[in-house]
Amino acid sequence: MKKTCNVCGGKIVRGKCKQCGYSESSQSDYNEIECDLGENLEEKLGDNLIKDFEDDNDRQGYGIKGSAGTEVESEMTKMYNKRRKEFERQSGVTSVKKRPNPIFMLIIIIMIAFPVYLVVAKGVMFGIDVISEPGDIKVVDLLDDEFAYKFTKEKMSETGSTYKKTLTSGDYKVGVHIPEGTYTVTTLNDGSIIKVLDRYNGINIMEYGSVLLDPDHKKIEYKNVYLFEGATLGVSGPSDVKVVAENGRTLKEVEPTTEKETIPVETGYVAGVDFPVGTYDVELKSGGEWGELQKDGPKTFDILNVNLEETKMFYNIEFPEGTVVTIEDATAVFTTSEINTLDVVFEKSE
Repeated sequence: MKKTCNVCGGKIVRGKCKQCGYSESSQSDYNEIECDLGENLEEKLGDNLIKDFEDDNDRQGYGIKGSAGTEVESEMTKMYNKRRKEFERQSGVTSVKKRPNPIFMLIIIIMIAFPVYLVVAKGVMFGIDVISEPGDIKVVDLLDDEFAYKFTKEKMSETGSTYKKTLTSGDYKVGVHIPEGTYTVTTLNDGSIIKVLDRYNGINIMEYGSVLLDPDHKKIEYKNVYLFEGATLGVSGPSDVKVVAENGRTLKEVEPTTEKETIPVETGYVAGVDFPVGTYDVELKSGGEWGELQKDGPKTFDILNVNLEETKMFYNIEFPEGTVVTIEDATAVFTTSEINTLDVVFEKSE
């Protein structure tokens, strides 16, 4: 009785299949099974298919392209799978499945866990109620932050007048642009940032709202924002912010700037060398996906950002002597602000 191949049914001669090349004596190593299918395509698949295959002359391992490619590849794949299963059955060797890349899995875990960590960590470290019930507005009370006013030297007056204003991106000197007072600051939850810098009272606060971290709220209301005279309230982001104080004090009387100058500024410029020291309204125009202007100098550091194809104004930006300007993927034009806050004297010392 003629022996036939267990894999493809072909004729066995001297322990080896003439059709597919399967060797009965090579069960210990799957890699020793040699596929001679390519030499027997005409016998296996018919004259028309092999003719198309030869005309295309594009054979790459098990991948065969051309008008007959789909049928040839399908037939060869079936035979390959049949041979693999037969080998595994006889040898006891099973296909090894690749394990997920541990680095890739770590990245996925970090992407999922990091936003949650930021929200929870901020609440633990600063004692702020950053996780609240879903609703239109989330309330953040800065008095719940034990570090916010820990070094404050002054006491905020409880009397004054009601003051309301909408502020766009820029720096606002308390006592000049807005009155001293206890404020409620409301921002949209769209990446808007508020910063309070008061060196005399040791206040340095930055609050950032992002719908990515907090999708349940449309707005964020920061309560008990203490703005003492001489401090700076910084605003930046996609939208304006609203500020309200019930105890607003009187603004200082300051002479406005009489001569205004417009200056194109390039990266590497230094205040007092390449352009006059002063306070400027900065027009920043993106030249790429994310443009920025960085100012770095004595007691001052800040970064102004613009998005893709965006032109944005930042008002009342101070450039003390020696401040270095670095610009990336953007162009900048400085225009003298209405008030040079660097010339304003406050009766305080740091």
